[in-house]
Parts: sequence; structure tokens; C-alpha cells
Amino acid sequence: MIECNAIKEQRTANRRLVKKRVQCLLGVLCFVLSAEQYSSRQDFITKSIQDSYKVLENKIIEFPTQWTSWLTIQNLFLRDYSTPFDKNYVPKNKFNDDRYTLFVVNNSCFLFDLFDYQSYPIEKNLSESLKQNDFTKINPKLQLELKQKNIII
Repeated sequence: MIECNAIKEQRTANRRLVKKRVQCLLGVLCFVLSAEQYSSRQDFITKSIQDSYKVLENKIIEFPTQWTSWLTIQNLFLRDYSTPFDKNYVPKNKFNDDRYTLFVVNNSCFLFDLFDYQSYPIEKNLSESLKQNDFTKINPKLQLELKQKNIII
């Protein structure tokens, strides 16, 4: 019986903690979400997110001039990425893993640009060459283009 009460007390403490954390989201949007408002854990997960976005939506409707989309913010920081970042640029002849990453989905290879959030389908052999920093198998014209786009630096 004591163990059951301890578990109940822990759950109640956890609910209070969730309530306090969500209460002042970003110090701007103040609202209260309580786990007791939802019928199950799954219900809490999905509906609390929906409720949070509804609060945000109402604030955007109320104060539309204070809303700036993520893409607008990103565009403020766009640079000419064909220009190397380093002031004292020395070619390293390596894959630019600071800006790009490689991934595979359903046996299809992709190059993902971390700065503009774009993905590009590429051939498997190109993906392997970039991973291994072995550019000898890459067509010279393609290699030049990869260097101009700062994929190979």
C-alpha cells in the first residue's frame, strides 16, 4: 500500500512539473497544460501540442506584426556560399562536412545542405567518393562544379 501511494505521489509531482514547465513557454506565451486534462498519455502528447500551437496561433492573430517566419530570419543571414568561409582559404581537397551531410533513404543517396535545408539526390558512387574523400573517380567537370558549390573544399 505504501509503494502505491509513493508511485501516486511521484506521478502527481511529475504532473506539477510538466504544468510549471509549459506554463510560461519562452517567457512570452503563458498558459497552463495539465496532464489531468487528457484521457491518456498518447492523448496528452498529441493534444497538448495542438493546444500549444492554438495558443501560438491566437497570439499571431492578435499581434501579426510581431511574427517573423523562420525562412525570413534565415534569409537575413544568407551569404554567397560559393565563397569560402576562411579568410586565409587554402584548398583542403576534402568533403565540406561543415555545410553538407550525406544520407540514404530506401537505397537512394542524398546530399543535404545544412545551411539552406535542401537535399539533392546523388548517385551511390558519388556518395561513397565524398564520404571517403576520394575524388579520383569523379568526372572532372562534376568535380569542378562540386568545388564551385563548396561541396569539395
